[in-house]
Amino acid sequence: MRLGSVVSCAALLWGCACPYPNSPLLAARAEPTSHARPVELAADTKLAVIGDVQRTSWAERCLLCRELNDGPQRGLRDDLGRRDFGALVLLGDMAFSGSDEDWAHFDAWLAPLLVSRPGLPLVPVMGNHDYYPDAALQVRRRFPDLDGSEGASRYAVRWGAVRLLVLDGNRREIEGSAPCIRSERVPLSCDDGWQRQLDWLRRELAEVDASPTDRGAILFVHQSPYTRSPWVQPDQHDARQLAAELFRSRRGLALISAHAHGFERYRYVRDRRDQRAPKYFLVSAGGGGPRPHAPRHDTPPDLSQLGWPRPFHYLILEQSAARVRVTVHALRDDEARETEELGDEATALEFE
Repeated sequence: MRLGSVVSCAALLWGCACPYPNSPLLAARAEPTSHARPVELAADTKLAVIGDVQRTSWAERCLLCRELNDGPQRGLRDDLGRRDFGALVLLGDMAFSGSDEDWAHFDAWLAPLLVSRPGLPLVPVMGNHDYYPDAALQVRRRFPDLDGSEGASRYAVRWGAVRLLVLDGNRREIEGSAPCIRSERVPLSCDDGWQRQLDWLRRELAEVDASPTDRGAILFVHQSPYTRSPWVQPDQHDARQLAAELFRSRRGLALISAHAHGFERYRYVRDRRDQRAPKYFLVSAGGGGPRPHAPRHDTPPDLSQLGWPRPFHYLILEQSAARVRVTVHALRDDEARETEELGDEATALEFE
């Protein structure tokens, strides 16, 4: 028998015997709540940001031997529930697939935050898992504004003097939402949806740059333009097109992404001649999904001093007259019940 067949058989046997418990949150299953996304938030509203809260799937756990993080995920959620914040940004991959069980896990994870904060504004970002078969339907049940129409997954929220620009980094799905044009004079074109998003982003950033009242803009997208994660390298290219628009803007402050299942910090200027303040790129994907335990070694190190795997965490964003301060709240270990604020990992996004 060939080695590959032996390995496949061994993996199958292990998968059949692999312990994969039911979600401990499913006892709290309830009908999903429908949320209208906010249009405006007061400047003194603190934003909580968390990414990749999907539960590890059976295949990931039992065939790929990835970690199952039910305990840390609950601990992180409970700690967040004790925090002072007024809006929650969900950075995508809210559930692993489109199954009712996966989305019931998400609903039950979210429920205590909604109970303690009735009417909590939610700012959802579409992740790649949120487009898996039937997942988009699950998303629309909870976020009807993301109704699948062209452009619905990109939108702006005014947060005091800062404009929050939510983007959809799933280029294939965006392209698929635009009509394909074929004629003798016009070649087949299906990427109009992606191009329209880039045009929309340019217009929004130009308005912020020219505004007498706006002080800055922050971009949110699931895919990360810069990451050391070994799992998501192919998805960086499209996200870097979004990053390029941030570099061109004067008041664009940062791009905050997820997808890489960890935490990373980067600070870049467009080129050596650029005299403007650096742009910040933060990866916040520590909401409970399985994490890579070592980085790629063919990439420059990020600014974070944390070891790998990076801890489960969330961000808190606070706006003042001079800046947006981003703090990182992380579980120091998987058994911790409370997070610690990691002072060395904080970022100040200064207004010009």
